[in-house]
Amino acid sequence: MRPISPVMNLQDAYYEAKFENLFRAAKGSEFQTLFERVMGLAYPGDFMACRPWGNRGDRKNDGFLPSERRLFQVYAPNEMKEREAIAKITEDFEGAKSHWGRHFNKWVFANNAVDGLPPHVIQVILDFQQSNPGITIETWGLPEFLRVFRTVSANDRSSWMGAAPSEETK
Repeated sequence: MRPISPVMNLQDAYYEAKFENLFRAAKGSEFQTLFERVMGLAYPGDFMACRPWGNRGDRKNDGFLPSERRLFQVYAPNEMKEREAIAKITEDFEGAKSHWGRHFNKWVFANNAVDGLPPHVIQVILDFQQSNPGITIETWGLPEFLRVFRTVSANDRSSWMGAAPSEETK
């Protein structure tokens, strides 16, 4: 974990540490749930979580921010195997363009990597950027999700994660 900034108050530090622990532990559907929770709290009335529907699935949409025309692919396997990762990311990106292309111009590869992405994933992302100049391709890991988490209100943080210690209780 990163050291806490000296200007950060105790409650913010507590919630950030708690969120980072949740982030680091979340894999698979747990990460999808964490993603939906933080995005829903950070973008109330805007973020649209997409759940699979029968044999149609989610049509390569794990979440959408209409105000930003930003579509998300969530990827957080327990183990990232090169061939499977490349195939899954490519299938999801191409499927997103096919199903949702007229609605988005930003596509986010949201992942649970805390120490960077492996080179084969970076190569796929760079190839997407080069071959799709009309779409902004982004990768979101822990730093980006911490920035989103910091926008969640104190009341929402407290109802989600419980009360934080205060200067008085310290």
